[in-house]
Amino acid sequence: MLRSAGIQLRLGRLFDPNSNNTIVVALDHGLFMGPLPGLHQPAEVARRLLEAGVDAIQCPPGQAVQVAPHVAKRPRGSLLFRLDSTNMWRSGSFAPTPGFWTPVSSPADAVRVGADAAVCFLIAGWSDDAMEAANLRQIGIWAQESADLGMPLMIEPLPLGPNISNENDATLVATLCRMAYELGATVVKSNYTGDPESFARITSDVPVPVLMRGGPRASSDEAYLKMVDDAITAGARGVVVGRNVFQADDPVKSVQSLRSIIHRGTSAS
Repeated sequence: MLRSAGIQLRLGRLFDPNSNNTIVVALDHGLFMGPLPGLHQPAEVARRLLEAGVDAIQCPPGQAVQVAPHVAKRPRGSLLFRLDSTNMWRSGSFAPTPGFWTPVSSPADAVRVGADAAVCFLIAGWSDDAMEAANLRQIGIWAQESADLGMPLMIEPLPLGPNISNENDATLVATLCRMAYELGATVVKSNYTGDPESFARITSDVPVPVLMRGGPRASSDEAYLKMVDDAITAGARGVVVGRNVFQADDPVKSVQSLRSIIHRGTSAS
């Protein structure tokens, strides 16, 4: 009973009480790819985006210590805490062969920094079945630990690796999202499948909130906002966005546009 109350209280801070949706900005890219353009001072970026009106910041352990004070100053604001890492986005001399996934923290650490959810990857497409098995085993442990601590767990299915030709394939994404739910996800962070019809099947087949994963920088701000609009229409409860906000020409304007679509129901067209 107590742990259920903790989960509900934390979800209440993550999701806007009026729209029941959320805008999360992911700033954990430095853990995987180093200091990307637009993210050289992540704590300052987090401060500006929180002031612009995002609902939550997703960050790894080291960054969480600096971001937490900015979250605490906002009337509403949440911190999402990254539990794991991978090198699958590296290129050049750093390119993985075939790559790794590994835990870097724990749900207990998420509680210690005052986070409202813990976040982890569900991987698929690796050439090493043992790596995928280790990932599933660890998620099972984290799901139980998170539940015991009253901490929501957001699972991010990641179709990534040498065996994946299209990471947005609707059948693949649907399978992984359902796996995430069955493993104990409180929230699922999903790739967008390219059209509202196929994405609606995912949101209807997963009985917990589904957030659209932002992914790489879109061809234009307009294209990205149209994708967000379509995802919300298809039943998404919000977005987890990174580069399409912090690398935008005007990140504050980008957040305002997202708020119009996600919290006020304004069409992107």
